[in-house]
Amino acid sequence: MAKKTVRTVTAVLLAAVLALSACARGDESDAGGGDDTGDAGALFTPGFHEADPPGEPTSGGTLTFADFAETRSLDPTRNLYTGYSAGTVMTALYDPLIRWNQREQAFEPRLAESVESNDDHTEWTITLREGAEFSDGSPVDADAVLGSFAYYLENQGSDLGVVGPQWGGAEKVDDRTVRVTLRQGWATFPFALGMGIGFIVAPAAIADGPEGFRPIGAGAFTFESYRPQEELVLTANPNYWDGAPHLDQLRFVWLGADETKLESLDGGTVQGAIVRDSRVVERALTADVSGWVSVESFGRIIMINRAEGRPAAEYPQIAEAIAHAIDGEELTDRVFDGVGMPSRHVFGPASRWHNEDAEVRELDRQKATELLDEAKAAGFDGTVELTSMGDPETRELTLGVKAQLEAVGFTVENDYARTVADGINKTFIERNFDFAQQGLALGDDDPYWRLFASFHSTSAANASGFNDPDYDALVDELRMTEGDDRAEVLQRIENEILTELPTVVYGGNANMVMWADNVHGIQPGNDAQVGFEKAWISD
Repeated sequence: MAKKTVRTVTAVLLAAVLALSACARGDESDAGGGDDTGDAGALFTPGFHEADPPGEPTSGGTLTFADFAETRSLDPTRNLYTGYSAGTVMTALYDPLIRWNQREQAFEPRLAESVESNDDHTEWTITLREGAEFSDGSPVDADAVLGSFAYYLENQGSDLGVVGPQWGGAEKVDDRTVRVTLRQGWATFPFALGMGIGFIVAPAAIADGPEGFRPIGAGAFTFESYRPQEELVLTANPNYWDGAPHLDQLRFVWLGADETKLESLDGGTVQGAIVRDSRVVERALTADVSGWVSVESFGRIIMINRAEGRPAAEYPQIAEAIAHAIDGEELTDRVFDGVGMPSRHVFGPASRWHNEDAEVRELDRQKATELLDEAKAAGFDGTVELTSMGDPETRELTLGVKAQLEAVGFTVENDYARTVADGINKTFIERNFDFAQQGLALGDDDPYWRLFASFHSTSAANASGFNDPDYDALVDELRMTEGDDRAEVLQRIENEILTELPTVVYGGNANMVMWADNVHGIQPGNDAQVGFEKAWISD
């Protein structure tokens, strides 16, 4: 049997997490509650847990991957780019210009041969790979990149919420070179080139506009077939710029519960999966399943819609009441059998950016009731609609949140989306919610991306309607920092979030991209997007 190794890729090895243990809580009416990653915290070490390859890669076969949410459109402008929505499918079809390499913890050129900036990070020069072609044989050149950029911007791709306010324009320098000008400096702009706007589509794909879109990219795989709610099949691209993939086909399915995904992996009906249920991550790691573990802040939150006409906009006491009412430890015990990462911090104990001195609101259900009574006296009827995604784990969490809110006097009406994709659409696209049980997947790699997209007032992706000039200024400051220099700015951002409450945080999340021991060469990238261009299956 191949030797299993653990490759840790974060600078912080969760020393704080390992020191924590489950602790008894006092009476729920008293102020209390803190941070506890649960008994499984020691397992949730970010990094790779995988078998060493037995030798040279072999070619052939189909890899079936149990994705988190169904990809219903292959148009890059109609998707969210994370590993929990459409990011992995899009990576296979289009390949980004740049990718964050989780193994190396560095930006890795893909369709771009290099990306370089001027001194103040306002101009970025993208040099394309010589000879790279789309699957229809047309060249990946400067004209194609400019056309793809324009299509993404004109059709309001999801990442426009982050990229749009900074985008100053793009121009052709020569056939292999594009220069992007930003309105303001952006030190980690390459991260954006591994998200939606960095997935380049062929001129023929967009020749007839969005209604006539065809999925033609320069990725390692090409579109084969799609049967809604059943499967999406991609076929190897023999002319891929980085060499033909080892796999013949890549097949995506959607199995619902994370437990079902693990059982299917064990039974051999799938060869890979992505899971977010901390119980399932614990079982997989305990069973020595191969994979990559990441830890995310904002993993368990109550999103608050502060748009005009919503209850939280008219009655500010509601958000604060919810913050004092929600007990992440209790929810972890109830829903996840005590396995999880409950925390009132934006950046929990497992995060590289954790600040134990952050000004968290403690559990205080008496205070929550008092605040709710103030809102009722001002005209609030006490009823909140709580929107939830359709996966079983989130439904369980929503029931637990409902019980905690009703314990302090709220009347809660649960609104369950039929599927995960429906829940994402209702919350982040339609923004048709008052309060939502959600996760924002705030990774340690580039916190700026999610912090800007989610709550900056100029972000088109701001689904909460939050508008706070002080927060905006802090995130703008973060945009120009890199590496460890970000810690102090992130501490101030965290305190602003905890004070103004655009969302109520009650836990982080440990996620796992898992694969069978005979699968090798998988490469996780930006926001848990998975690359299969070098994946192979051994005998």
